Amino acid sequence: MNKSYLVILSLSILALIAVGVYVYEGRMIQTSPAVSEATASSTAQGVRVQEDTPAYTIDITYPAFPQELHGASKANEAIKNNLDLRLEQFKKEAKESFEAPTDLPASVKSTMGGSPTTEYETDRYISLYFGGNWYMRGAAHGMNTIDTYVFDKKLEKVVDITDMFTPGSGYLQFLSTYARQDLEAQSKKGDLGLTYNENMLKEGTEGTFDNFRLALPTKDGLVIYFTEYQVAPYAAGPQQVVIPYEKLKPYINPEGALADYLK
Repeated sequence: MNKSYLVILSLSILALIAVGVYVYEGRMIQTSPAVSEATASSTAQGVRVQEDTPAYTIDITYPAFPQELHGASKANEAIKNNLDLRLEQFKKEAKESFEAPTDLPASVKSTMGGSPTTEYETDRYISLYFGGNWYMRGAAHGMNTIDTYVFDKKLEKVVDITDMFTPGSGYLQFLSTYARQDLEAQSKKGDLGLTYNENMLKEGTEGTFDNFRLALPTKDGLVIYFTEYQVAPYAAGPQQVVIPYEKLKPYINPEGALADYLK
C-alpha cells in the first residue's frame, strides 16, 4: 500500500477521534471534546448528542459539573440518567407522531434541543441552568423546558431548596407570598406578557416544593423559575422572580449552600 495513502488515512482517523464523531445504527452522535484537568472549569459541559432520523432531530448537550470536584461524577451521572429518560420519552412520542395519519409533509419533524450554562459560582456552590425546547410534529407550538442544578461543594452533591433552607422555618410560605406579590407587580407593568390569569398565578405560587423546585442561586439573589402554563398562559412564556438574599436570611439553613449569605 502506498505510504502517502497510509499517512492520509491515519490523519483522517485521528481527526474523527478528535472531534468525537461516531456513527451508530445509521445515526451520527457527536460528543464535545474532552476538557483536560489543566483547562477544566465550572463551565465544563457534558456530552453533546446529535441524532437525526426521518421522525425527529435531536441536538442537546448534557449539563455537567467539573469532574475534579468530589461528588461531581456521581451527580453528573444522575443528571444524565434523568435526561436520558426524557430523551426516550421524546423518541417514543416522536415516532408515534410520525406514523400517525396527517396532511403534514414528511419533511416536518419533531425536534428536541437544549444546552446548559453556568449561571454563578462561589467557593461553596455552582449553579447550572439547562434550557431546552421540545416540538412534537403536528403540535400547534413547541414547549420550552427548564432544569436547574445546584452543586454544593461542601456537601459534594446536587441540592435543592430542602437543603438550602431550614426545615420548619416556613420558607415555602415565604417563597409563595413573595413570588405572588412580585409576579402581580410584574403583571401591572406588563412584564407577564399580553395575558394574565389570576387563578393560574395563585395556583402556580402555592407553597409546595413542586412550585419552587426550579430555584437557582445567582449573584443578584435566588432566582425562582416558573415554567410555561404554571403562573400565566402559554403566550406569556416562562416567568421568573429574583429574591434578594437579605430577605431570605430568616430561612437559610446555616449548614446549607446559602450559609455564606448569613454573614
